[in-house]
Amino acid sequence: MRERIFIVFQQNLLMSELALQLIREAKENRLLQLDLGDCGLTELPKELFELEWLEQLNLGEYYFSLEKGNIGWIESSNSGGFNKINSLDKLQQLKLLNSLSIQGANNTTYEERRFKFQMQQS
Repeated sequence: MRERIFIVFQQNLLMSELALQLIREAKENRLLQLDLGDCGLTELPKELFELEWLEQLNLGEYYFSLEKGNIGWIESSNSGGFNKINSLDKLQQLKLLNSLSIQGANNTTYEERRFKFQMQQS
């Protein structure tokens, strides 16, 4: 049993490292869209909130793409486990975020209907 707990902990640590790597890449390239689906996250990394320009975020297995030539539901390219994030409330700090996907996420003890963006008028 103890060995199993260690393996699960080790997998979560690796997936968190994957998420941090993806966030670093998004920061370096000022990406507007970020896929953190299937990264085995149990909470939102604090580094995510440095991406003040972020407009689209995927935390689920799938996200909807509007990219020319690639419109429709796309499976996350990450190979980690399901995200199991309990609270998405902090995402309201990302003022430009206008698209959030938790589609197919085994995510959620969190109810999607409870999360609402407060859109700012320009």
